[in-house]
Amino acid sequence: MNALSFIVASIATIGVGSVTAAGQPTAPAFQLWVETEVHYENRPGGPSSGAGIDLVLGVPDHRLTHSVENNCGFSAGYKDFDNSADIGWRVDATPTEITHEYARVRVRWARGVVDGKRTREQSHETEVRLRPGDQLRLDTYAMSTRDEACQRPMAALLISLRHTEPPRERVVSTDLWLVHRRADGKETIQQQTVRTNFGRAGGFYFDELRVDDIVLDVFGELTPRARPDGAITLDLSTKREVFVQGKSQLESPNHSYVGTGGAALVFRPDDVVSFEIPMKSWPSLSGDSVSLRVRTRQIR
Repeated sequence: MNALSFIVASIATIGVGSVTAAGQPTAPAFQLWVETEVHYENRPGGPSSGAGIDLVLGVPDHRLTHSVENNCGFSAGYKDFDNSADIGWRVDATPTEITHEYARVRVRWARGVVDGKRTREQSHETEVRLRPGDQLRLDTYAMSTRDEACQRPMAALLISLRHTEPPRERVVSTDLWLVHRRADGKETIQQQTVRTNFGRAGGFYFDELRVDDIVLDVFGELTPRARPDGAITLDLSTKREVFVQGKSQLESPNHSYVGTGGAALVFRPDDVVSFEIPMKSWPSLSGDSVSLRVRTRQIR
């Protein structure tokens, strides 16, 4: 699914335990974000809203978030759930330790509304150690399509930690190799490097592959996400389009086939992931294979 997304965020500021010479607390250094991320199948996001208060060490912060009427977005804050919502979550977050490098937070969450009905589902609780830029997915829910403009919406509940003032950018470099292996054993390799920040999408586009009358385009989008264990999760979506060239090279190729795919890949230093790109059978490609190799690492 070549999905795009938008984020609705509730912001809660966490104060760090450092003090000035006069003994007064310094300004908070971190923000704890309770986010609702929605992916559509056919178009990018929609409206967003958010609310936040200062968090005090050991004091819980309570948030509610629920889908809006057309399922194209979310509302977040302290107001009660919309009883017609497809999904609504309640979240309690309590910081138990705060340093200049990370925050440890006890998080409890539960679904309060499901399919337009109040629910008393059992709550879930965990304690996480988050560094700025880290993001943790707590729950996901497939909503129904209520508006043709945002079809098959998928909602996810996340928490993350951010600096109140942006520090030096954390840059992630992703190398991609498109490998075309011919039936005679010869290989053609294209390489691209995409640099982006944690949580920000980057696109990639390989040059076309031509085999006789077949023209293949491979492109897509990737989003790196930091993990508390130091690894990187890469949300990768790919799209392949096949065209058939007419007898004359002056003619525009005829569109023949579209395929999409996606995966959440976990990378540690020096990991390289390789997978085949499924291809529909054409006589010109008989015996050929096309694969994608991926490597992701943080460079600063």
